Amino acid sequence: SYESFIGLKDPVESERLASLVENLPALEAALPIPDEHKYLDRSFASPISVVTLIYASGETRAGIQTIAFNLPNDPRVREGEGSKKVMLRNVIDAKFVTNLKPIAEQVLVPEQSAKISVDPYFTRVLMHELAHGLGPDYVTGQPDLTTRQALKDRYAAMEEAKADAVGTNSLRVLTGKGVYDEAFLEEVYIDHVADMFRCVRFGITEAHGLGCLTQFNFLFDRGAITYDEATGLFAADLEIIPGRVGSPGGDRPGRHPAELRRRGNDGGLVATIPGAEPKGALRATMGQAARTHYEAHFTFDRLVDESLQLYASVLEAHRA
Repeated sequence: SYESFIGLKDPVESERLASLVENLPALEAALPIPDEHKYLDRSFASPISVVTLIYASGETRAGIQTIAFNLPNDPRVREGEGSKKVMLRNVIDAKFVTNLKPIAEQVLVPEQSAKISVDPYFTRVLMHELAHGLGPDYVTGQPDLTTRQALKDRYAAMEEAKADAVGTNSLRVLTGKGVYDEAFLEEVYIDHVADMFRCVRFGITEAHGLGCLTQFNFLFDRGAITYDEATGLFAADLEIIPGRVGSPGGDRPGRHPAELRRRGNDGGLVATIPGAEPKGALRATMGQAARTHYEAHFTFDRLVDESLQLYASVLEAHRA
């Protein structure tokens, strides 16, 4: 499959986010797995580009529109040279306005849905992409066997779940270092829960959808996400969720996605992945969330028109 993007880079915003790359060694060290399995001597080169998407073609126009990407995927290249993150800012903003915010208002308690805002969402997406470059890429003791090869069809969903969990945990670590404040981190946790409802609409045959469903079931089973049958609304338990996202295998050692990847096995994941069936409460709510279906491709032509106008104005200003 092929895909291509044409975008306009925002150098100021890209430079502002570049400082996060300096924290990648500390974030690798903070992974909730044994120290001997952390890749502390890898290349942490990770340029970040914030881009206004002007046009996209190929596979990226089919179905779900991507909001960011992290390349290359080859672990040999990442280990020696690092990887590049590209954030499609206008697509992220569009998905927040048309997807995440309306879904949060339907499924979360009002006092939490009111706290959903675009900056924590954008930052969590960025940390998700950075997290793809953290953690083990090879099975311990088998330097020629990548975790992708070992986990086969389970790899993609586990990698997305790992990037979500590690990305959010990384923001907790950065908050402890004073990069963010506690109010911002609280919004991140609420956003993380709300975003699961957005992603599970993709279905369990799609990596992000299955990854979010397994996260939801894990957190729900452990009280980190609560459900009020009287109102039909969910809430993030802000006392429990930090520990579960930061070390979700606490009550079952070795169950963190990064740990399973390091071992190169499915950790007892039968059939596909445990928790691949929606809980009753989630199943009932999904009827509401599914109606908020304005994926970016529904507004993609409008998005392209606006981006082309922006591009034209930048060219005009440059000529002037």
